[in-house]
Amino acid sequence: MAQLLSSSKSYVGKPSFKAPEINSSEEFSYSTQVDVWSLGVILYYMCSKKYQYQGKTIANIKQQDQTKHILLEGEQKVFEPLLNKMLQFNPALRIDAHQVLLELCKLNNEPLIKHLEIEEEKQSLHSPPRNVVANTRRLQLWCD
Repeated sequence: MAQLLSSSKSYVGKPSFKAPEINSSEEFSYSTQVDVWSLGVILYYMCSKKYQYQGKTIANIKQQDQTKHILLEGEQKVFEPLLNKMLQFNPALRIDAHQVLLELCKLNNEPLIKHLEIEEEKQSLHSPPRNVVANTRRLQLWCD
């Protein structure tokens, strides 16, 4: 999602799900790290039925304790290390989407390659063959 909106000067969503690097008073360009933050918020909510950081604005959320360590109870405890990596306030310290998938595979005792192969299959089903793309480009150039 961040990739699609990276040139946008607006954002959507509730403050609880927005990464702390997004500030409504400034123009910004953000990376997929904001999606990792949002996914972390969703996973935390699924585990605890509450939000780790709450506030009406990003500024309110930024004022909260940024060193807060996530603690879960019961079976959800297995997600603590992952959530603490996903909900890093500094995007440079936050893990990326590939690392999230790797961590989830470890938790589920599955090889990462299984999920990468599935994703490649999905991409090939939804993408036109390369020769069709090349022919379409040639046709566009010829018509212009």
